[in-house]
Amino acid sequence: MKRLNEIWVVFVVAAMLQACAMGSTPQGETFPELARYRKVMIEPVSVELDERWGYTRTGTRLSLDEDDARRVKEWVAEVFDRSFGEELAEGGKLEIVDRAGPGVARIRPRLTEVYLNAPLPEDHTGVILVRTVGNLQIEAKFEDSVSGETLLELRDKVRGRDIGMLRTASSAYNRTELRRVFEDWARIIREDIFLAR
Repeated sequence: MKRLNEIWVVFVVAAMLQACAMGSTPQGETFPELARYRKVMIEPVSVELDERWGYTRTGTRLSLDEDDARRVKEWVAEVFDRSFGEELAEGGKLEIVDRAGPGVARIRPRLTEVYLNAPLPEDHTGVILVRTVGNLQIEAKFEDSVSGETLLELRDKVRGRDIGMLRTASSAYNRTELRRVFEDWARIIREDIFLAR
């Protein structure tokens, strides 16, 4: 795929995601490279923490050690793998499969620049107040699972929903907010890329 096409695809999908967050989705854009696929294979997501974070626990001078950083990455990956796949298969028009084959598209998801405002709230002895869950960048490469041909590449920077007030951080809050982000992304991929007509 030519570099110019990659840039255009990234721009269009970023516009879709922004419009979805505002309650509307642009019409008329189609992606014939993927419209012929009805089976999808999702590789395990890779997670990279924001380098600027420095693994510093919000509100303290204590640093997250390597074990804590690993726990955060594994937890974020678990939330993504569960919510993204479930939403992508919603409605039964796309089938999630676990092996490559003819007519199967492979998605290679990647989460980068992950910064959670309260990554391990239950490990903290005091109360942590936050306005958003944090921010991250979502990337995905779409390939034909047999030939390995790259069909599409998407990128989007996402900031957690700002509810306009402080609230107590918790793992439940982090999970709910991250699920909302990942489900929104999967919904747009399903409806506006795979199923667009």
